[in-house]
Amino acid sequence: MTQRAFILCVMLQGGVVALSATSFPGSLMGFLVAISLTFFVGVPGSIVGKALNDAGIPLTGKQAVWLLAGLYALLVLAAAFQAWRQFRHRDLDAARASALGVIVLLALPLMGWLSLQSMMHNWH
Repeated sequence: MTQRAFILCVMLQGGVVALSATSFPGSLMGFLVAISLTFFVGVPGSIVGKALNDAGIPLTGKQAVWLLAGLYALLVLAAAFQAWRQFRHRDLDAARASALGVIVLLALPLMGWLSLQSMMHNWH
């Protein structure tokens, strides 16, 4: 990835984060985030929680959220380590691409929170 493409992608990512805090696009994104969290996190999480409870390992919803947040943090750290390692080996194009992946991983929770707040504010 060239430096110009990297800068353009970072600016576009900032624009998408800013749009997630606005009234209409943010509310629409919040609705989509809520649906995706329900189907891709909530349903599998409840199935795993039920299986663990049946096996004798009690797992509350709060513990499951902390577990998922910890796994996401490890994913971000692994991506950042990969970008740092590529930068150390002077593979700048691959380092920029990996750094963009880290930026997207860091922006996703912020976009989700901003858009859900926008949705709740506008539909309340």
